[in-house]
Amino acid sequence: VKDWSVYHPIHAERQVIKNVNLNVRKGEVVGIAGLMGAGRTEFAMSLFGRSYGRHITGEVSLHGKPLDLSSVSKAVENRIAYVTEDRKTYGLNLIDHIKHNVTLANLGGVSSRGVIDDMREMSVANDYRKKT
Repeated sequence: VKDWSVYHPIHAERQVIKNVNLNVRKGEVVGIAGLMGAGRTEFAMSLFGRSYGRHITGEVSLHGKPLDLSSVSKAVENRIAYVTEDRKTYGLNLIDHIKHNVTLANLGGVSSRGVIDDMREMSVANDYRKKT
């Protein structure tokens, strides 16, 4: 991560992350820590497909090649994951089934023309269960 800056999605003049640089080596697991209001959530969300907002500058690269993180799906394609600190608010749909929560990030893979294929969804959820 090089010169990563993030602006508030509603108050565009308010910079919430300023020129962050981060180098992660193969095999490292990185956690972001800080006091409430320090910007750790905004930083992590902004790396994950710009899910914090669109006014973001800087670059993320892997082995010297820039990564396209312009959407959540592109972040996932580039093997970027986001684990929320508040899974009940941001990570789960508590009024829905587990299988729907598992496949929610890949609706295109379990649906056709906006209709979910229940058998495909069950198959994907079962495959995921076997991997964990």
